[in-house]
Amino acid sequence: MTATSTARTPATAADAAPRRARLLTIDAVVSTPAGVALAAGAPWLDGWLSAPLGLLVALGLSFLVYAAVLTLLARRGAPRTAVLVVAAGNVSWAVLTAAVLATDALTLTAAGTAVAVLQGAFVAVIGALQYRAAQ
Repeated sequence: MTATSTARTPATAADAAPRRARLLTIDAVVSTPAGVALAAGAPWLDGWLSAPLGLLVALGLSFLVYAAVLTLLARRGAPRTAVLVVAAGNVSWAVLTAAVLATDALTLTAAGTAVAVLQGAFVAVIGALQYRAAQ
C-alpha cells in the first residue's frame, strides 16, 4: 500500500486578498450594530453595564467610523499593510480590554464584564485571523 501525500501550496497574493477583504467585512458587520447600540443605547446601557454614558457614546461613534474605514478598505482590495494595521489595532484593543477588566478600571456590572469579555474575545480572534491572512 502506498501513501499519497498532497502538498499544500502557498496561497498567492491574489488568493489572499479576498480572504482579507472577507475578514474586514466581518469586522465591519459586527462593529456597525455594536456602534449603533452603544451610541443610541448609551442612556440605557450606562446603568446596565455600569460604564460612563460619555464613554459609551464615544465608543459607539468610534465603532461606526471604524466600520466605515473597514468597509472602504475591503472594497479597495484589502491591502496587506492596511490589514496588518487593523489586525494590530484589534489585538491591542483586546489587550486593553483585558487590562481594564483585570484592574477593574471601570467597575463594570456582571453584565458589563460579560459584554467586555465577549467583545474582547471576538476582537482577539478576528485580529489574529486578519494577521494570519495578511502574512
